[in-house]
Amino acid sequence: MHYKPKRSPENSAKPSATILPFSYRCPDCGWDVETLVSEVSSSQRDAYQSTVCPNCQQLHSVNPTNGQILVEDGLGDPW
Repeated sequence: MHYKPKRSPENSAKPSATILPFSYRCPDCGWDVETLVSEVSSSQRDAYQSTVCPNCQQLHSVNPTNGQILVEDGLGDPW
């Protein structure tokens, strides 16, 4: 006799998030950076996602919907 475990809601397959390419200009070094971000739903239009610039190694918060970058310290150059 083969035992088949019951599938609970926690074990059921969840749909994977769609990952999309996104590019932005780093506020610290001025490089154009290409990265991948999660797809934005209509309720997340104003949400920022964190990404690390491969050149300056700084963490930046970017909004993939409108391309805005949250500059927290005010030191970013206006490229």
